[in-house]
Amino acid sequence: MNSMASFISPYNKKEVFYCISESWSEIDLLLSHVIKKNTLLLVDNRVDYYHSNELYKCYKELSENDPIIIIAKESEKEISQVFLLIDRISDDFDTNEKSAIVGIGGGVVLNIATFIASLIGRGIRLCLVPTTPMSISDVAIGSKSGCNSHNQKHYIGTYYDPEFIYINKRVINTLSDGFIRRDIVESIKQFMLLDYDRLIKAKEILESKIINNDELYDEIIYPSIIQKIELINNDPYEANLGRVLQFGHLVAHSLEIASGFKLHHSKAVAIGILADLKMLKKMHDKIDLNLYHEILSLMGVRLEDIYIKKELFIRAMRLSKVVNEKGYYGIINLKDYSVIDDDELYVMCPVNDMIEMVLSGLKSF
Repeated sequence: MNSMASFISPYNKKEVFYCISESWSEIDLLLSHVIKKNTLLLVDNRVDYYHSNELYKCYKELSENDPIIIIAKESEKEISQVFLLIDRISDDFDTNEKSAIVGIGGGVVLNIATFIASLIGRGIRLCLVPTTPMSISDVAIGSKSGCNSHNQKHYIGTYYDPEFIYINKRVINTLSDGFIRRDIVESIKQFMLLDYDRLIKAKEILESKIINNDELYDEIIYPSIIQKIELINNDPYEANLGRVLQFGHLVAHSLEIASGFKLHHSKAVAIGILADLKMLKKMHDKIDLNLYHEILSLMGVRLEDIYIKKELFIRAMRLSKVVNEKGYYGIINLKDYSVIDDDELYVMCPVNDMIEMVLSGLKSF
């Protein structure tokens, strides 16, 4: 059983199809979007390990080429590593207007696949198969890719549309409960700013000792997909209300850089969201942080093991693209959770104030 739908990308005005399936067996739907001899598979090493039995047949059906297995670490997104991969690909993969790349994995692999597909042959066809909660609800939707360089996260990137996104609901069954709880942070962020009722429902799901994965998908992951599609269609370059998607990310990306990318993205985003909320509370005293503290606890986010290089954190914060020439950046303003003040969309925060707050209060967040 599967459901097929589509949306029009706001970037290139192309129709992007996505299929939500109950198993790997229906991945042959991808065959209508690729030509076997002109297709290259980039596969997350963890996905290949845990799903090798199911995916071996899929590999053969989708491509005549052996899959390229990518270690799912942030270091693989360094631009130097990505260009080494492009050199490797160019040795055996002839590109033309019918060529396609299929990226199968979490956020690291999907970013790499999108970036490479946008470059080689001046752009070839792209299909994405996300396999983690965050890659399903966030990375696969939005047509953005990013590679790291010069101690900056996503310093080099492109906007490039996939033709097809294949989502297997069952893939999260092989993920640990702890990983799943942390990896829905992007969905939690969206609900916090846009849908209070959905946020409370997510909290109820997290309160269960064992998460029901069907409920997780139906009540958290899928609604956040639809929510994000609506956001990017209304504000594709995140200049206005689309800034919801950047909430907490200035701090998050800076922490990742300052940890040498040892801090996982989902944990960094959770801390970044809390930092933005604390700054809003400091400036307006209207934010109740108790609910988010409860949700953080249910997600299993712990701050005691965060180690960063202060000088790298400061540099990353000040160099961020969201910081203006006067050293301020806009945080989405909230009257209360999920109620955006349209009269004042942003609160302008001095980046130095945020730096001081994070460096002095990281352990006490």
